[in-house]
Amino acid sequence: MESSMVMNVMMVEGGREIGMQMARYEYEENTILIETANSSGGIRAANVAIDYDRSVVFIEIQGESLCLASALYGDMMDMADRMTDFMMDRKQQTIDIATARTKTIRYARKGAIPAGYVTTSNGPIIRGLCAGDESQWTEQTTMDGGRKRRSVSGDIRICIFGFCFNISF
Repeated sequence: MESSMVMNVMMVEGGREIGMQMARYEYEENTILIETANSSGGIRAANVAIDYDRSVVFIEIQGESLCLASALYGDMMDMADRMTDFMMDRKQQTIDIATARTKTIRYARKGAIPAGYVTTSNGPIIRGLCAGDESQWTEQTTMDGGRKRRSVSGDIRICIFGFCFNISF
């Protein structure tokens, strides 16, 4: 994107208002921050930060004190591309997630992220997002090459704009 921008989109589910979803792209940081909303249909509130310069995605799951990090490739890159395309399009102001496309992506926790990495190696958006939370590196566990699926310790469903993601970790 060519400049910083903010986009607010009303999220509804079958005509029932869920709440406002905010996305902010910071040009100087080359980072997108999306704040999602809860839904009674199992959708979790989460904050997603995509740092394009460092090729990393951080997902803070609200109410869990947990921040998951992944490299920006595969499914995470697909998610980032969809968000960027949606923001650049600037057309929709209301989205019904009852009709959203859903993608299931599976990740395994690979280990704790040292606190120093989160606070010193990343921009201010990610520092603020993950401060005080347990932070874990994750790795995609199913790929087109047929990698075996590992057991998972949790599942979340987040909807970002017109796309929902079932993330197992």
